[in-house]
Amino acid sequence: MTGAAGAFAHLYGSYMEAPKPFFFMSYLTCLGGYLSGSLTIDSELRAQPRLYTLLLADSADDRKSTAITKTTSFFRDSIADFDICRGVGSAEGLQTRLEGTNKKLLLSFDEFMAFVGKCKIESSVLLPCVNTLFEE
Repeated sequence: MTGAAGAFAHLYGSYMEAPKPFFFMSYLTCLGGYLSGSLTIDSELRAQPRLYTLLLADSADDRKSTAITKTTSFFRDSIADFDICRGVGSAEGLQTRLEGTNKKLLLSFDEFMAFVGKCKIESSVLLPCVNTLFEE
């Protein structure tokens, strides 16, 4: 873990119970989401630095929520137009949330099963909508 993300992870990981890799990956996810559209990899595909990130650990033991909350708070406090949505119930709800933003929105779930459950609802278009938005 190096660079700004590594320094952040080492600092926050030294004072909080969440593992340093959780802070590191949360930082890279927030940074990649914010820089998407402004920064690409110099290749034929022009991939942007967005990530799907899951922090996996036993429930209540490894403080996944702490890493997510503290990292997103750091970005929100540091960057004026950093937008985060802490869950969404439908594609229409996501569209409403995107209105009025800079078209960059970090979608964050404390428990990913909530998102999976919403995507499993019959006739739900949430998953295809999120995938299309991620790619475009």
